[in-house]
Amino acid sequence: MLGVIRWIPDLDPLDPFGVYLRFYIQRNVVFMKLINPVLPLLQNTLHNTGRLLFPSLLLLAMQSCGSNGSNPVSSSVELSPATTPNDSVTLYFDGDPESFQIEDLAVALALFLNREASTSEIQAIASDVVGVTLSEAQIIGAGSDPLAAFDLNGDGNPGEIEDLGVALAVFLSVETPTAESINTICEDILGLSCNVTADTPLPIPGATPFPTAGFSVQGETVASLAVNGGELLDVTPDGSLAVVVGGTGINLVGISGTSLSLVNQIELPEANFPENSTAAEFTGVSISPDGSFALVGIKDDDDANLDTFNEVPGKVVAVSLPDLTVIGEVTVGIGPDSIDIAPNGQFAAVANEDEEDEENLPSPRAGSVSVIDLSNGPENLTVIEEVAISPEGIPVFPTDPQPETVVISPDSSYILATLQENNAVARIDISSLEPGGFSVVNFDLGQRAGEGFLEGRIGDAPCQSSNGYADATLESFVSSREPDGVAITPQGFFVTADEDNVAVELNGAGIGSPFGARSISVFDASSGAFLGDSGNSIEEAVVGESLPQRCRNKGPEPENLDVGVILGRTLAFTVLERSDAIVIHDVTDPSTIVLLDLVPLVTDPEDPDFVIGNDRSAQLEPEGIKFVPSSNQVVVSNSSNETISLINLTVN
Repeated sequence: MLGVIRWIPDLDPLDPFGVYLRFYIQRNVVFMKLINPVLPLLQNTLHNTGRLLFPSLLLLAMQSCGSNGSNPVSSSVELSPATTPNDSVTLYFDGDPESFQIEDLAVALALFLNREASTSEIQAIASDVVGVTLSEAQIIGAGSDPLAAFDLNGDGNPGEIEDLGVALAVFLSVETPTAESINTICEDILGLSCNVTADTPLPIPGATPFPTAGFSVQGETVASLAVNGGELLDVTPDGSLAVVVGGTGINLVGISGTSLSLVNQIELPEANFPENSTAAEFTGVSISPDGSFALVGIKDDDDANLDTFNEVPGKVVAVSLPDLTVIGEVTVGIGPDSIDIAPNGQFAAVANEDEEDEENLPSPRAGSVSVIDLSNGPENLTVIEEVAISPEGIPVFPTDPQPETVVISPDSSYILATLQENNAVARIDISSLEPGGFSVVNFDLGQRAGEGFLEGRIGDAPCQSSNGYADATLESFVSSREPDGVAITPQGFFVTADEDNVAVELNGAGIGSPFGARSISVFDASSGAFLGDSGNSIEEAVVGESLPQRCRNKGPEPENLDVGVILGRTLAFTVLERSDAIVIHDVTDPSTIVLLDLVPLVTDPEDPDFVIGNDRSAQLEPEGIKFVPSSNQVVVSNSSNETISLINLTVN
């Protein structure tokens, strides 16, 4: 056996805090058989005690396995009473920064035993060794390589036994851990010093999830590819393929290293047009959790219907991957604009915007969210319910909710839908996947006060990128957020891309503004409470890079966004429609959102779409964005020039 278990017989093995059982675990050692006989006891103890009784439990395991220790342990040993676990520690591995609990320890241990462990292997080790069940969302929430930041004792060597010792010590600590207490626990449990000094950045209450001195992320656009329509996109779970939709095209794009390639492409078949429509366009797209098919929204694009505000209900089609064969379809509400498949693969949500006449709001018809049953496979799509959005809690045009973007929570228990023109987000809780199993509460997103350049059109004085906006003057504004895109973080927050869309006067009070919020914002997904926003950082970055923006009309226009976790930090990746760029923010602490980088999508001055410092308007107008955790890359779909862009992330 590669894992050596050693204990000292002259010490009392029944004292859970005095046992000096020393064990050394070499990488890739699996000691499941040793612990299996006492897994129920171990799991219960780990969940309910503040100090890990690993020594006593391992002694029990040794006896249960028939080990020939010289001081056998009675099987009737009583464990110490449970104490309160250290829930305030913010070191984490499972994507939840609120506490460091047994799930985090399970991920840390699994990655220590097998640095290259896949999601399923982490789940197996966590279940077999520690006795806890980890969801895929928890493991993905931990980031693509949590072990890369697993240098907890600060010696420059991540993933060593001393680092695991620090994680154990943090988990065990009833009080705020110190260098001395961590080294003591390491000595007691592992029989070695974890070499933590007073200068080591410790994962203590109130600290960031990992030591973050010098943490940075920079992006670089490394590839672009022409496609047929570049409205929105999704990426397969393994990060190797992207499905890009827009206009009448569905594109399957290969992602390999720093290159993009067109794998397959189809045109929208007339047989799948909405009923009583002579023209249609693809809108949203979402790929199934197993990567075997994608759902694509189709909306009526018949001018005769649109000009008379008589748009007909749209459709959702299922296409198999990678051949893009249409294998199923279902009729949904009017104007399907966004679609998301639940992480559990059992259902999907569709935002039916039903815009009607945007110049004369509110319109008579209200939008809705269709919930599609996927339990019978993509060939047998049915709508469970077209969920109506209640007017309660909607601050603007409450009788005309217009769902724009939908996203489903990591545990598949609720749906969020942005109501852009209404300056709200609807939360749809799911009690059952049957009619009547959905309840709606709306969150008013409020307004943002900020500063920006508010005069001039793109390229006209003083809104000129050619001189770095030198003649522009900062002015104050107040604007509704009116988000387009939304994403849910592993911590249970939601992040919005605050595009702003309408400027109206309602009962004498200004609800919107022509200037736009020019921000991303973070809210509590349970209560809708505002937690923080990015302030003026987006426009400041755009000006600093001499990129275009609409000064007097919504500025850079944050359009859509995605979130991901890198080295324990929750990051938001946002496309700027009027600046041909993305911005990266650290939103781990919503009260202190930090801009990490702005990444132009075109950097070659010889490229016909180059817009840096030349007073040109945006040529790409990016709309869709996805973070690829397996490769630390970002993929962007560009609606205007029908391309997609690939961005590499460098993490320091």
